[in-house]
Amino acid sequence: MVVENEAGTCKAEIRREGEVFLYTLTWLDDGMFIGDFVKPFKANNSNIECFNKGCRTIAKRMEAYLRNKDINDIPDGNPAFGLMTVREEVYGIKTGCSG
Repeated sequence: MVVENEAGTCKAEIRREGEVFLYTLTWLDDGMFIGDFVKPFKANNSNIECFNKGCRTIAKRMEAYLRNKDINDIPDGNPAFGLMTVREEVYGIKTGCSG
């Protein structure tokens, strides 16, 4: 599933990658994307709020990047989706950002 903003400058995408999902936010001007892997979850209020909070966290990280177009400005804090974030050591996949 892909959703693009009205200005056509940014898109959000969630797609299945094996047993998990990858959520990314891509700045279309330069192809920079920030994302995290998310465990499949049941649709209940708590999980949906956690997912929405993770999406907001990813958006804040993109905003930090856009201020100076510098990947080093992206805060490297807690996993965006909290306990729903797939851990690298569990699945052997890299999370975070790429340019």
